[in-house]
Amino acid sequence: MDPNSLAEDLIAVTSRLSAILEQENKLLQAMKPARITTLQDDKVALANAYQALMRELARDPAPIAQMEPILRQTVEKTLKQFNELANRNMNALRAAQEVNRRVMVTIVDAIKSQSTGQRGYGRTGRASAGDAGGRPISVSVNERL
Repeated sequence: MDPNSLAEDLIAVTSRLSAILEQENKLLQAMKPARITTLQDDKVALANAYQALMRELARDPAPIAQMEPILRQTVEKTLKQFNELANRNMNALRAAQEVNRRVMVTIVDAIKSQSTGQRGYGRTGRASAGDAGGRPISVSVNERL
């Protein structure tokens, strides 16, 4: 591939991928992780394209030296910005996972505190009060990130 075409492709793919990471970061900050799923198809396709371009450069770095100086500088700037965004994205995803973990622990603890106490039947043959008033409790959790 022509070095300048490679540079232009890398700039285009990295810029589009950066834009998706920015959107994802905003959604995470707004505590709307469910909306991230709408970005995933584009993110995966762009990440695969990015990986292929970077693999090509790693296999043969000679095109970097052959790029027009302004394109090489733009590639370097774009990659630096992308790496910063990727790090922020990783931190935001970890924070969202931690929030979800804490919510789950709180829910589990609340359920445990409601269901502690004597279980079984009392002298009258009725379920004891320690068992949520004799009513079964059903809990379903769907964690997706």
